[in-house]
Amino acid sequence: MTIPALHTQATHPRIRVLSRERAQRLRVAWFLLGTLFGLGASLLIQKALDASSDTAFFAQHRSSESSENTEPPSEEPQKAEAPPAPPLKPVWPRRVEYTVSSGDTLLDLMTGNGLSYEDSHVILSKLKKTFDPRDIQPGHRVSMMLREDTSRADHNAARLGAMTITLSKIEQVNLTQTGPGSYLMERRKKKLLSQPTLARRNIKGSFYVSAERAGVPPGMIAELIKNFSYDIDFQRDIQPNDTLEILYESKVTEDGTRMGSGDVIYALLKTGGKEHKIYKFKDEHGIARFFTETGESIIKKMLRTPIDGARISSGFGMRKHPILGYSKMHKGLDFAAPTGTPIFAAGDGVVEMAGRNGAYGNYLRIRHNPTWASAYGHISRFARGITKGRKVRQGEVVAYVGTTGRSTGPHLHYELIKNGTQVNPAGVQFAGGNKLGGRSLAAFRTQVKKVHADVARLSKPESTKVAEAAQKPARSK
Repeated sequence: MTIPALHTQATHPRIRVLSRERAQRLRVAWFLLGTLFGLGASLLIQKALDASSDTAFFAQHRSSESSENTEPPSEEPQKAEAPPAPPLKPVWPRRVEYTVSSGDTLLDLMTGNGLSYEDSHVILSKLKKTFDPRDIQPGHRVSMMLREDTSRADHNAARLGAMTITLSKIEQVNLTQTGPGSYLMERRKKKLLSQPTLARRNIKGSFYVSAERAGVPPGMIAELIKNFSYDIDFQRDIQPNDTLEILYESKVTEDGTRMGSGDVIYALLKTGGKEHKIYKFKDEHGIARFFTETGESIIKKMLRTPIDGARISSGFGMRKHPILGYSKMHKGLDFAAPTGTPIFAAGDGVVEMAGRNGAYGNYLRIRHNPTWASAYGHISRFARGITKGRKVRQGEVVAYVGTTGRSTGPHLHYELIKNGTQVNPAGVQFAGGNKLGGRSLAAFRTQVKKVHADVARLSKPESTKVAEAAQKPARSK
């Protein structure tokens, strides 16, 4: 068997030529790529070197500037600072005013404003004849007129030309220099005048609040409630739009400054279509009391309500007891009021008992005469001096509302006792008081006419009042 010979086919000559050309191109490409890479790297390195040199340059520049700044100062002489300006010289004469504070003395105020100690002591020693400098108090006002004292080198040296010490709205001490070391001193008190003032208002809410809004001082309101209570039950009788009219004294100085109030002159309370008028008048004994328009004293034998402005919380009669829970006779009137509200004596009399009394708690009983007594329960405390045997006057504060004993809250339990038996205070009618007569009645009638004339004058339209005010002399400042 003949095995055919193995023949190796030779590579095609064109293929080998193409391979060499391709290799040549590749070498060129790699050469170009390497050249470009080298150029790029050179540029990057150069840029980095430039940045580094710039940083060093700027650092060196700053260092040189810093070193320049730390160089020792030049040897050139500096300009000397200008001397401080001298203090301003006071303007003479000048006035200073102070309101005295705690710890202040007249000596301190005077020397603190340039007066010498010697002059101040001389002035204060002379002032003692009119006003003791130790009596100066916080709130007093001191005004000084000062002149220059050329005998002393101190630029603020002063001499006192005049001084006014205002002690109150109506009293002041005046000191005026009349010559070297000589002073005129005067303590002057303004004269107070009584000026009638009219207050009128329809009642909205309570009597007290309405009167207060009309400008009536609180003390007068309490006085009126007490005196109207002989005839009026302030819990039941007062209705909305009832009329209140009060004429009272205002205290004013000669220059027209209002300083307070005096007495009630007249009051009208119109309720339920009925007018109740009362007038204050001094009788022949010099005692000021309230009288009706006919000259009859308003004082009855007992007050119907011995407490100001309280409401009746429980009436007289059978009721379910709020604590015991069953029906029981309630033998008095309960007036709800805050703890501490004053309680008045219902009439003149003698304290028969003042102390603890079972369910009444703190209890007070006043004997007015062989027939009548009044009792007050659940009291918080008794007024000073109220003990057994003490005589009391009608309207005097004898105790204060509380909630002692068998009580669910602060209130006054009030009883009227006739011949040993409790009666309904709301149903008792008492006879009137004493009547004026003779010359006292004639003087009273004259006063009533003047009161009505003052009320008519003060009730004129506002335009007329303004015209009258314009005719009065202006107030001094």
